[in-house]
Amino acid sequence: MCFVCTTVAATLLVTSQFAPIEAISAAPVVQKTLTSYSANTVPLSNLQKSEIQSLVEGNPEADKFICTGIRLSTASVSENLLVRKRAKAACDYAKTLNPGLSVWFQRKPTTVRSFAGKVLITVKQASNQSVDPSPPNQSDLSNHPSITNPAQLSPEEVCKTADVSPRPDTSNGFPRPSTAMVGTVSARILLVPIVFSDLPYTDADHLRMKAATDFVTRIYKETSYGRVSLSYEFLPKQYWITMSKTAAQYRLPENIPQYNKTFLVEDAFALADAAINFGSYDGVALTTGYATRISGGQGFPGVSFQTKNGVAKGVSLELGNSSGNALVMAHELGHSLFGLEDLYVFLNPSRPSVPDPVPAGSWDMMSSLGQEFFGWNKLLMGWLDTHHVRCVSNQVSSSHFIETIDKPGGKPKLVLINLSSGVTLAIEGRVSGPTGVLVYKIDTRINHGDGPIIAQKSLVSSGQQLTLEGWTIKVAAVDTSGILIDVLKN
Repeated sequence: MCFVCTTVAATLLVTSQFAPIEAISAAPVVQKTLTSYSANTVPLSNLQKSEIQSLVEGNPEADKFICTGIRLSTASVSENLLVRKRAKAACDYAKTLNPGLSVWFQRKPTTVRSFAGKVLITVKQASNQSVDPSPPNQSDLSNHPSITNPAQLSPEEVCKTADVSPRPDTSNGFPRPSTAMVGTVSARILLVPIVFSDLPYTDADHLRMKAATDFVTRIYKETSYGRVSLSYEFLPKQYWITMSKTAAQYRLPENIPQYNKTFLVEDAFALADAAINFGSYDGVALTTGYATRISGGQGFPGVSFQTKNGVAKGVSLELGNSSGNALVMAHELGHSLFGLEDLYVFLNPSRPSVPDPVPAGSWDMMSSLGQEFFGWNKLLMGWLDTHHVRCVSNQVSSSHFIETIDKPGGKPKLVLINLSSGVTLAIEGRVSGPTGVLVYKIDTRINHGDGPIIAQKSLVSSGQQLTLEGWTIKVAAVDTSGILIDVLKN
């Protein structure tokens, strides 16, 4: 049954000007061109709202509502943006009438001047898969013609935000610290047990440590897309370092937040056997035996320790119940080898609480001991190349396809929006229940330990949108290949 038969002939003239679409089948498809807009207006008129309401109420079985802004093929950028905004407003209104609708807005060219500036509505039912103003080949969104050509985006360097509060050892931006390992990395790490009279290191600890290092090695290989290869070597038992002071004398059982244990590490290296050539390793992991009453780890990025035999670099330390904890070890390597910052907020007696102690959420290994990194951190570490990143700075409207950040491959994975010096919005795909996009703000004006990355707590799923920092990010579609998103400057 056709609810808008008087308009079908006209709208087919418009769709014939679009990119190729499949032929109309016998299954019902409802299309309507909304009443013309007045001048350069975007808000819907009462008549246009009534037309949309008739479409929604007259098609109760419909599951898809597609709004296409029609522009002349020779239209200017401002005209392109205008019809896109009109299409978005139409779909947004339909969604308020029926929240269960899957909506999609887009723009398409025409050579028929009388249709320019209008909005074409296509209503589809679940049983009908034959007509869609969106081009075919929806099984792979990476080929969708709405995707903005890279030549229309900003150069990657514009979005490689400089750290405006740099430290010599860690950084949340570019350039990277001189001691940070970047790109394809093959690192040898020496695991060194340290023994206290009140905190022994046993053979059982050593077995547990072997399992932990295997896990850390696998984590880094997977999250770096195979670019990082770690090789742990275990110091033979006769060379384990026996400390001359007790753990209590180093105040370890007190578990003091952000307690700098540099002096303990210096003492350990001073007591190490001269036969150990620390200078031949890319990293040194010092570890105590397991104990529930002691916890903590510390990485020493950019710090070199002089020993009897070579200079120890890339040093990390795990204590007590953090000993043999693979996620703690992986986190500290993020500091000691790669120069990454802590993304949680340091709490201590002078700052016992803050509104959100983990502003970056559970999305990154440097925030809450997860097994993945933000795409931004992967870019910092040189695991993402230019073709993986799409940069936006002053573009008012753009569309992007991204793979989820965990997926190896050569397609884009990260959209960056440069806001100002040291400040960037990042968009990446994640799988956390339904696949969606994670949006977070990188602010290098915020120091290490003060929460320099603030992430959304939940993903933006298909059909949803988020407005942040003057930009709207909409998830247009999700399929097995990845995610199609629209980015609009408000």
